[in-house]
Amino acid sequence: MTDDEWIDVLDNEPTADRAVEASQELQRVNGLLSALSSTCRRVIELRRFDGLSQKETARQLGVSENVVENHIARGLKRVLKTVADQDAETEAQEREVRLIVQPRSH
Repeated sequence: MTDDEWIDVLDNEPTADRAVEASQELQRVNGLLSALSSTCRRVIELRRFDGLSQKETARQLGVSENVVENHIARGLKRVLKTVADQDAETEAQEREVRLIVQPRSH
């Protein structure tokens, strides 16, 4: 293969920094899920990670489909709110650091 042909070859592997970011994000999500009740966490795992339907999830857990629906709604809402809150806090901290580091113009 020529150098020009190599340029057109796509590398499907993530870069090292992307792999680290993905690993950190997975740890973050796992931490947030662990803060939920065991039933809520299990419902989310079965529905979102294992791909089970609402009916299959209800049957496996021995609860009604309504319970599954409620746990999904509450659990995801809580996780997403926490993520948004954490991201906002991180952005505020980064802004503060930039203001401290940024030289003053006269």
